[in-house]
Amino acid sequence: MALDRVPHLDTRTRRAIDGLGSNFVPYIGAEANVDLGSVTLTTTGLATFGNLTVDTLNFNGNVISDSGGTISFNGDHISSIGTTTAEQLTSTDDITMQGHLLTMGDAGAVTDTVLSFVSSGNSTTITYDQSEDAFDIGGSTGILLTTGTIQVAKIEFTNTSNHIVKNAGNDIVITALGDIDLIAGGSVNFDNNNLSNGGVGNFSSLVVSGNVTAATGLGTFQNATVTGTLTVGNVGAGNYMTINSTGDQIFYGTGGIVFGEISVKDNAAPMTLNSAAKVQVTVFDTDGVSNRTTPSHANDHITIDLAGMYHVKVCITAQNNAAQSHKIEMSIWKNNGTVALNNVTAHRNLSGGSTDVGSISICGIIDCAINDTIELWADTSDAADRSITIEDVTLSLVQVGGT
Repeated sequence: MALDRVPHLDTRTRRAIDGLGSNFVPYIGAEANVDLGSVTLTTTGLATFGNLTVDTLNFNGNVISDSGGTISFNGDHISSIGTTTAEQLTSTDDITMQGHLLTMGDAGAVTDTVLSFVSSGNSTTITYDQSEDAFDIGGSTGILLTTGTIQVAKIEFTNTSNHIVKNAGNDIVITALGDIDLIAGGSVNFDNNNLSNGGVGNFSSLVVSGNVTAATGLGTFQNATVTGTLTVGNVGAGNYMTINSTGDQIFYGTGGIVFGEISVKDNAAPMTLNSAAKVQVTVFDTDGVSNRTTPSHANDHITIDLAGMYHVKVCITAQNNAAQSHKIEMSIWKNNGTVALNNVTAHRNLSGGSTDVGSISICGIIDCAINDTIELWADTSDAADRSITIEDVTLSLVQVGGT
């Protein structure tokens, strides 16, 4: 019997049964769902849906593709516990990694652009706020910035082969020994922050509004302007110097300029002078303070440990022991009296009668080499022997320049 002759079958049922003879079974019920229960819907061909709603979509290792159009998830998320691979990923909103790693580029294609901002209408800022993790820029190029500014809280070099240099065309690139090398008149400006140098820092021009500290090394500056405090030396050991914002130079510990001193006070031993030859003053009994010199009262001289120009000063109190008046000459010589220094000489007339006591001062700048010895010598204008007593004398010197 024909189905259209069965009165109790409605139109939808007839159409479903009519489809049994075709390649698919149509379902056109708009107000009811097809419930498969625990049965699996399987197809080896193409399944076409006007609208498909599922709780979980599992591809079992296969892929999802379209015919060249767009797969849209509207306002929902794409979530993956494995690896998501895309030839191109375009988003008009935020892409959130939830702390996981974003890997871009192809290891086999060295010219890949791994991250690019192409729209000037959007923000071009990369924000990385994972303070417990490192932001690792691999490869030989690192960060290439053609315009704009890179702002970081801290740059730390853990490898001695990584350094900062300014070249003629760009602001900062990489070079050899960890120095900041400013080429073609460039400068490093730290504004109100501190510049700390734990090793050797060479600067052709340095402008700092904060403090400059060379804690364990040496800072060499061709032109340095510091409006804060400049600290040089071993601060940890307490031996260093500072130049503060008012220009005061202050030394701490054993820090300081080069100096040395020998002296004697209330000497009573006489010495004999004769115009035939000068005599070294050998009454010193005390080594004074020193820095980079070696005072020796035992040898009655000061040895130079650092070459340079030195301001030398001698203060003498001498008593005449002779009955006759005579003129004495006091002078500074180098190297056991073998090198004369004509600019550091003084004369004094002493009256006869063994009662005249006179003071003599000598001062001048002398050029000294390493291991030079500085001594005080005396003679008299008389041909006969004349006895005097050097009661008090101090021989001191301070370096005032290089040589």
